[in-house]
Amino acid sequence: MVDVVNSDEIISRFYFNKKNFRSDNSVRHNEFMPPKNGRMSVYRVSGLVDKEIWEIGKIYVEPERGSPIVGRGDLDAAKIYDCGLAINPTEVPHPRHANIEGWELNTEKDRLKAMKLAAAARSKKV
Repeated sequence: MVDVVNSDEIISRFYFNKKNFRSDNSVRHNEFMPPKNGRMSVYRVSGLVDKEIWEIGKIYVEPERGSPIVGRGDLDAAKIYDCGLAINPTEVPHPRHANIEGWELNTEKDRLKAMKLAAAARSKKV
């Protein structure tokens, strides 16, 4: 994969909590709140079909988290960049892995960013 994530790439975030889905299938912002380490795990999925994306989650994400995936959100990298965040490819544990970084780790400011990302995400349940 290319070292730079282009703004037109599709980024997927896997979800683990059924309670974070609304009745209209949209996702609550909690799924996009940054972890304490400030590195939110995502995958670059442009060019993949749904089955391939779910397989990445099943093989590489579920074992790491120790719980089943309940859904995912796909969004344009541009939406992440618009929030002042960076997408840094890591290629570990998978060549398409990246981290969203640049969070302020300030609950209120990050909550606003998480709300924007959740609103932009095209959510899919397993």
